[in-house]
Amino acid sequence: IETVDIQRRVRGRQVGGYSFDQRQETLEAQELLEMTVSLIVSLAKLKDNEMASGYGNDTNKATFRYMLVEQLCAVDVARPLAVREGLLKDLVSWMKSKDREKVRPAATSLRDLTSTQDK
Repeated sequence: IETVDIQRRVRGRQVGGYSFDQRQETLEAQELLEMTVSLIVSLAKLKDNEMASGYGNDTNKATFRYMLVEQLCAVDVARPLAVREGLLKDLVSWMKSKDREKVRPAATSLRDLTSTQDK
């Protein structure tokens, strides 16, 4: 009986009357990270003319998309997932476009993804 109680205390924690399982939280956070990376990489793969019409103009949507990719690549834990999802090819394509709106975030993202200074 005492062993089970110790295992519960080590594995989970009580906050405000609710018990949290740290392993479950970690798995859920990892799953959320993977879904977020997949979504942002999917947005990066869209051609500029494939952006859905609706709110905002096309320039703002494209700029927002480039900013999302750039911010994604700045997150250490997201980098390997972004590379696995095939983001490098799209970033190289952005670099070749000669479009300043694409080149700057692509250069920053590529620098972050290929940095040897990862933590």
